[in-house]
Amino acid sequence: MTRGHAGFCACLAMVLALTGCAASGPASGLHAPEGRWQIVDHRIGPVSAMRESDAEAWHGRALEFRSGSAQLADRNCEQPLYEHRLVEPDAYLGENYRLSTADRQRLRRSDGLLQVTDVICEGRSADALGGTLLWISEDRVMTPWDGVLFELQRQ
Repeated sequence: MTRGHAGFCACLAMVLALTGCAASGPASGLHAPEGRWQIVDHRIGPVSAMRESDAEAWHGRALEFRSGSAQLADRNCEQPLYEHRLVEPDAYLGENYRLSTADRQRLRRSDGLLQVTDVICEGRSADALGGTLLWISEDRVMTPWDGVLFELQRQ
């Protein structure tokens, strides 16, 4: 085996290992979205494509996350990958969602970080309500969509 070929094989093995990790469950201490969730509340951000009445109309709708499929608010995703990461909440939330200090505090874990789970459909981020989950607790998440931050509760 040539040196270049051996390097290629090592890189390929690493890519395959990382791909397998993305499809597996979250690391210890992280939450998994497996199950049925219901939209129970919302907060409209400073810039939003929705009016208050439009956001309220989503209350009560269900989303479902399984290993073989994810049913988001307006999209079905076959064979989704759930990518879990920990971020510094002030930087992530302030830059991306312009949340109040109180809302940023609510989303902090005991170690001061925020768990974010991205739903990957067909090789790219699911651009739908439920495509990004910001964890409050094991049974509560927030999901941003169209300038609104929807709160979901596990059923």
